[in-house]
Amino acid sequence: MRLLVFVLSFLAIQSAIVFAQSAATLIADRISYNANTGQLTASGNIKIFFEDRILSASAITYNDKTDKISIPQPFTISEGNTIIRGSSADIDGRLEEALILGAEALIEDTLSLNAERIERNASGELRFQTVIASTCQTCGARPTPFWRIRSSEVTYREDAERVFFKDARFELFGVPVLGFPSFSAPQPGVTRSSGFLAPQLISNTTLGIGAKVPYYRVIDDHSDATITPFITSKGGLVIEGEYRRLTKNGGYQVNGALGFGDSLTGHSISGFIQSEGMFYLPRNYILEFRANVSTDFDPATERGFMEIYDYTDDDRLNNELKLSRTKSDSYFEVSTSFTQSFRLSDTSSDVPVVFPNAYFREKYSNSIFGGDLEYSLFVTALDLGNDQNYARIGGTIAWQNTTITRQGIVLTSDIQLVGNGYFGAGTNSFVATPITAVEIKYPLSYSSAAATHVLEPIVQLVWSPDTPWGTAIENPSANDSTTAEFEETNLFSLNRFPGFDAVEAGFRANLGLRYLRYAPNGWVLGVTVGRVFRSRDLGQFATTTANGLENKNSDYVATVQLSLPDRLNVVNRLLFDPDFNVSKNELELSYSAEKFKSAVRYIYLDDILGSAALQHELSVLAQYQLESDWALLIDWRENLVSNQTIDGKIGLIYENECAKLQFSFSISYDSNGNRESAFGVQLSLLGLGGNNTKQASHRCGG
Repeated sequence: MRLLVFVLSFLAIQSAIVFAQSAATLIADRISYNANTGQLTASGNIKIFFEDRILSASAITYNDKTDKISIPQPFTISEGNTIIRGSSADIDGRLEEALILGAEALIEDTLSLNAERIERNASGELRFQTVIASTCQTCGARPTPFWRIRSSEVTYREDAERVFFKDARFELFGVPVLGFPSFSAPQPGVTRSSGFLAPQLISNTTLGIGAKVPYYRVIDDHSDATITPFITSKGGLVIEGEYRRLTKNGGYQVNGALGFGDSLTGHSISGFIQSEGMFYLPRNYILEFRANVSTDFDPATERGFMEIYDYTDDDRLNNELKLSRTKSDSYFEVSTSFTQSFRLSDTSSDVPVVFPNAYFREKYSNSIFGGDLEYSLFVTALDLGNDQNYARIGGTIAWQNTTITRQGIVLTSDIQLVGNGYFGAGTNSFVATPITAVEIKYPLSYSSAAATHVLEPIVQLVWSPDTPWGTAIENPSANDSTTAEFEETNLFSLNRFPGFDAVEAGFRANLGLRYLRYAPNGWVLGVTVGRVFRSRDLGQFATTTANGLENKNSDYVATVQLSLPDRLNVVNRLLFDPDFNVSKNELELSYSAEKFKSAVRYIYLDDILGSAALQHELSVLAQYQLESDWALLIDWRENLVSNQTIDGKIGLIYENECAKLQFSFSISYDSNGNRESAFGVQLSLLGLGGNNTKQASHRCGG
């Protein structure tokens, strides 16, 4: 019926309804036109369409001589992701230029701007007068939003994707907090836009009270930078900086900080610079680099600028340049590195300059001998300081073949030859060690409707000479294999030394048993237990270099793993002697529920590498959703020997649809055992720029 009325009216008044050549389309319940005055009047359910703009109203008048629309009653204009509501308005026929009274604009269904009046020009710029802006809901029992901005004038420029505020006042729960003569913010949904980021407030023992106010700058489509002034009550002024850039074949970033008049380090200027990057080169080569350089540290505390200002807890800064290539059957790498140390006990030989360090490995499947043939080459050159240079050139040739008998027994044969040439301190030498091994597996399985069970006994017999052929240079500063870990991952390894410079010697038998139970619903239970038996104790694994391997026969190593899909995962690693005295117990547990997530790690390590020290600690990482808007975070490490906290952090987070407020309290101890505590606060206004809202904004009761 409405369409019929529209068509008849259109025929009666001919082109007048077309809004004077503006090509707008009108639909209404009732339409009348006065040819003498050129005025069209419409009422009822009115819709006016022009390009991507839609006007909805209950009454309008239009004058085709002035090309103006007058709206005396409430109306709505929608254009893209912007919706404007008003009590009355005067608008041109193209729905471009307008004067709107008693208006509200909703941008990207997130940012609400309530104003006494809105003016819009032909370029699409919206100018609001006497404005209240917020992304918070204000319905039901929340008449006052969590935050809002009162401003005398706000300008929204869609082409610039920014909202500009003039004479602005920021309020929390209706209470004025800060005032700004002018500032701008990205429109909702914009992920990269220049401007100030969320400020941070901190308070800790070392720095006192401090604040950070980051400023983010978009340079172009491929690079950006962030400058952050950092002011503390006990230290000086620190300027932090970060630069990031993507290139055609990779990317890199540079960040650092400079401290001026820093009373904590005793230097007029101090700071650090860090950089890392990766580039993809022709023929599948990858170039990577990492640089870390800092100013000197305080010898009395062995703490540098980075540790004092909580940029790192590491007292050794590594620098590396590496070129590598990975293929399906080979790997190549060449690198150089040096380390800056903040340990007084370190000498130049403890942190040598490595140039170069090269490694190459290639594998041939189904070789002429049957099985797989693999060889590797490695080169290491070290500058140990005091005119001491050292180099090692070596390689490995390995052959492996696996067969399965009709009875299901898996037989694997291994033959290896490891060689190293040592050059340094005026002495050159060469050593070589052959390794032969046979491994026997007999997997047994049983399946039922409830689960599948797999039991796999494994026997691995390994031989290598008691002493290598030749003589190696004994230089602890140049050794790769200073320590060795014994766990289920290397129970069936031919060589448990982690580096290239040492090879496990003698005849030994690696014996183990694996059990696996898995159900169709994802429920999994796995158990591994094993031990190493040797023909004689050659003293390769001393108590100062290994745990569980130091005797003729090793301790027992065991691992139990339990997994319930999407809920619970438990891994327990044990190391114990034949009398069931546990020397290592490591438990990792993660649990997830609707409102609770946790990760717990328990470590017990007796007689750490022969030092008679006992490591016994518990760490907990947990998050609990208290209410719909509140969450509690705990990240804590406790020393169960001294009953003292190693480090810990408690966080309380309030997050609704328009704001995220984080409170944190942390404690830690420096290398001298001094306790440091810190308190921090950070407020993020959600819905502005790339800060996503927690839930759909401006929808009451849903």
